[in-house]
Amino acid sequence: MLAVLHALDAVRSRAAAAAVNGAWWLAAVMTLQATLGIFTLLNQVPIVLALTHQAVAIAVLTLAIVQAERLAARRAVPAPQKLVLPVSQTG
Repeated sequence: MLAVLHALDAVRSRAAAAAVNGAWWLAAVMTLQATLGIFTLLNQVPIVLALTHQAVAIAVLTLAIVQAERLAARRAVPAPQKLVLPVSQTG
């Protein structure tokens, strides 16, 4: 649910295309993850579904990290400052 709200917010705020697409992909993969988790439990944890659920978890984590990196504010690196000595201490 939060991933869908994030995607809608990305669209509403007119974020970059990569951020919007990443938000929709993250929402889709998180929905797949939840669906797989429910089916895995309902079927009494067959190994194929359990392993698929874990593989999708890796995809969710990877997409979340990439999305956070896309949305992180880039800070300008400040120019190095010159060391200034007080007037009483001349070098």
